[in-house]
Amino acid sequence: MDYHQAPVLDKLVESNALAPVEQRLPVDPLVIEPVDRVGDYGGKLRRAILGGGDQHNIIRMVGHENLVNWDIEWSKVIPNIAKSFEINDTSTEFTFTLRDGMKWSDGEPFTTDDIQFWYQDVFLNPVLTPVKNALFVHNDKKVQLEIIDKKTFKFKFDDPNGLFLYNLAYGTGFLPVNYPAHYLKQFHADYNPDVDKLVANEPAVNNWQQLFLLKGAPLNTPGYWQNTDRPLYMLGH
Repeated sequence: MDYHQAPVLDKLVESNALAPVEQRLPVDPLVIEPVDRVGDYGGKLRRAILGGGDQHNIIRMVGHENLVNWDIEWSKVIPNIAKSFEINDTSTEFTFTLRDGMKWSDGEPFTTDDIQFWYQDVFLNPVLTPVKNALFVHNDKKVQLEIIDKKTFKFKFDDPNGLFLYNLAYGTGFLPVNYPAHYLKQFHADYNPDVDKLVANEPAVNNWQQLFLLKGAPLNTPGYWQNTDRPLYMLGH
């Protein structure tokens, strides 16, 4: 397949500031079929929401990339960042396989290491996440994560959770894929023994937990969009 990119990126590729589009995409990128036709680059996009809650409108338009999504008719859940998914007969285990070759925007691989980091070091951390998101808690029991390999992992619940996949396709389903471990570990005391030096250089925080929440803010908060150094996942469309 021949891939194309926005013309505004052509000069970056020519100057070697950006890798060719074939190298930026995963091995099996998601290809979205437009409802009407393939659009044209350029023009103006006018949005209705401005002000303090503007990040919610951004999420709806350009930031909503979860493991799975609803299809265009909102009739079924389809793969997105995950290439495929499987559900066991009792709806207690949900297995996801990531697309091969996915990268963060800085070129680092996106793998289940990042899922593991979110789960073990952010979600389960009582200081960083004192209140667990309801999507990942069922009948007062937290979801369990099983890493199978670099591309495959499993969410497990003690009791049937038939709505999990549907909820994962919307709302806070972005959380497991929102934390680039290679970047955020520098702000986490479990990985960086010198994190206090970073705290001292950031006047807006008093400890490493505040620093991490500043640099690793979730997608539905303004902080996520204000940290331009933070890598974003790249999903080829």
